[in-house]
This record gives sequence, C-alpha cells and structure tokens, in this order.
Amino acid sequence: QEDNDLAGGRLARRRRARMASLLRKIPLPPLVLPVVGAVGAIVVLLRAKEALFPGDDSGFSKQVKAYKRCNRCSKKGVKVRCHKCRRAWYCSKQCLKVALDLELCECQ
Repeated sequence: QEDNDLAGGRLARRRRARMASLLRKIPLPPLVLPVVGAVGAIVVLLRAKEALFPGDDSGFSKQVKAYKRCNRCSKKGVKVRCHKCRRAWYCSKQCLKVALDLELCECQ
C-alpha cells in the first residue's frame, strides 16, 4: 500500500511538472497575467470584506446574485438554486418547479 502511495505521488508530481512545462511554452500576451492577477486579487478582497463584515448589506455574493437571472423567466435577483444540478438559478420555487416540469433546467 505504501509503495502505491509513493508511486502515485511521484506520478502526480511528474504530471504537474509536465503541465507546468507545457504552460511555459504557450505564448501569452503581455497584459494577460497582470489582468488575471488583478481580477483574482479583487475577488479575494471582496470575499475577505464579506467575511470580516458579515452584517454589511453590500456583500459580494449578494451583488453577484443581483446580476444573475432566472433560468426560466429571466428576472433579476434570483433566490432559488436548482436542487439537482446546483448550477441553475430561479426567482422562485414556482419557476423552479415549472422549469423542471418543462425540462428547461441545465441538469436535464
């Protein structure tokens, strides 16, 4: 068992090293990495703010939900997530039920 764990660890390290070497070979435009890093930093800061100040009504997840739309009727400000796929959002339980009946959900 221990030999298999060691072999699996070596294999995983080799795969990571191979993936890293392949990624180094891909030419990226000069602004891609700074922009991706800046966006990631903003998301981290917003989530940290939400964790530090939980009573604040302008939370990051609430702002994200405000821009999402219902999968069935396209209303803004969704509240209900599909209990099957957990990807689709709906404005109400009725919309979710109708979408599941009509097979509009992403999970069907």
